[in-house]
Amino acid sequence: MAGATQIQQEKQKKAAEVALEAKYTAACKALDSGTCKNIAKAAAHYQVPYYTLRRRYKNLAVPRSRAHKHQQLLTDAQETICHWIKYMGITGHPLSKWSLCMKVGDLSEKLKEKVKSTKKFQSASRAWVEDFLRRHPDIKLAWPTGLNPKCAQMFNFAVVNHHFKLLDDFLKAEGIPWENVYNMDEKGIQLGGGRKCDYTKYLYSRKQKVRIKIQSANLELVTVIECVCADGSNLKPGFVFSGKDVLQEEHFEEDSLLVALSPKGWTSDFISQEWFEKASFHKPRHGILQESPFS
Repeated sequence: MAGATQIQQEKQKKAAEVALEAKYTAACKALDSGTCKNIAKAAAHYQVPYYTLRRRYKNLAVPRSRAHKHQQLLTDAQETICHWIKYMGITGHPLSKWSLCMKVGDLSEKLKEKVKSTKKFQSASRAWVEDFLRRHPDIKLAWPTGLNPKCAQMFNFAVVNHHFKLLDDFLKAEGIPWENVYNMDEKGIQLGGGRKCDYTKYLYSRKQKVRIKIQSANLELVTVIECVCADGSNLKPGFVFSGKDVLQEEHFEEDSLLVALSPKGWTSDFISQEWFEKASFHKPRHGILQESPFS
């Protein structure tokens, strides 16, 4: 929400600058054509500052967009960089601050001139990256989620569209309604939180030098079985804990939730079958027994 507000503010700011520049241009044309007899009357008529209009009319000042153009590392390539960053993010190859600085060093004519004089490669500074992000609020730094290259290779419009076309043809041929289409998956969770980094920040005294947080060392694995329907409903999950010297038949059910034990906390054929039966797969839904095929 904050990012959208910032983008809207930047758009309004740019629109205001464009409108003000149009006023200065119209005032200068009015002075050249004699419509306005002097600068004071032109400034009052177009509602612009007198001294700024005077400097602009006498070519003592230039528009803000061109004022520091010779000092910019990238003049006309910033929008191209923005589109390129968005494209690389969509394709799963996002840029870091360091890679962006190196790319700007290859594109900037100003930095290339420094390379000729110093004989050393020059890249954009960290301050430039921060200014770049502030000027382009539609681009932000974020933590990525890992994606297997094989999954990424198959995740494109042609493959996904073909998959859903085959699925739709299969459901129509078999007479399976969408309310009988389910997707089941399992997720392994470590009770101690696992070894993944937690980037949550906590509050400490500023004078406290060593900042610690007690963390559980329990690495016991719990498997959660979940299943959702295409109409938005879901079946109640099943939980598999690790346990030894327990018969396969020894599990218990509470409110249609299956809680089972296995030597390593993993699922098995027996546990999966019990979960399917206990999860009310063939029980009436909304008082109507679904006799259509399932998928």
